Amino acid sequence: RRRCTRWSQRSQAAGLANSGSSGVEALWKLLRQRRRQIQDEAPEFSLELAGELKMSFDKVTPQDLGVTPEDAASVQSKSGVAYQEIYQGPDMTLAIFLIRAGGRIPLHDHPGMTVCGRLLFGRMRVRSFDFDLSDEAGSAAPWLFGRHSGQRALVAADAVLGPTPVTYSLSPDKGNVHELEALDHC
Repeated sequence: RRRCTRWSQRSQAAGLANSGSSGVEALWKLLRQRRRQIQDEAPEFSLELAGELKMSFDKVTPQDLGVTPEDAASVQSKSGVAYQEIYQGPDMTLAIFLIRAGGRIPLHDHPGMTVCGRLLFGRMRVRSFDFDLSDEAGSAAPWLFGRHSGQRALVAADAVLGPTPVTYSLSPDKGNVHELEALDHC
């Protein structure tokens, strides 16, 4: 994972360190207040908690994090992806990904985890899959490759998100195997 120091330092100075009443502050407040419930309900959250998390994510803006499409355009890694961890703990990780147009995060999963994401700007294609658990010998489901070689999967979603900001989520058993492709700088 490649870190992008220019926007990392600016995001800490602009939004994360002094977030005040920003979307980031509202998100941190919810995570602190509901930490025990998040731990107890993981990996699947109640509809109430999932709704509260989504509402908090919906308030986060690029300005809160000090990131711009120009920052995404300047990502120099071969993959076109830059990563900055915000928080790492035993029960969750919060991170910022910047993806240059044409960049992608290849097919992967987060076993046993709920994934919440927020597209702040640009357009991104999200393809997600569910494992084909049927015993049908003639299943038409395509084969997965990489870590999931030998497993068949059904397309759970194939959607373009953006250009307006949008919050999305993947559950432990629905769409957890996924890939992201930046159609614009995002």
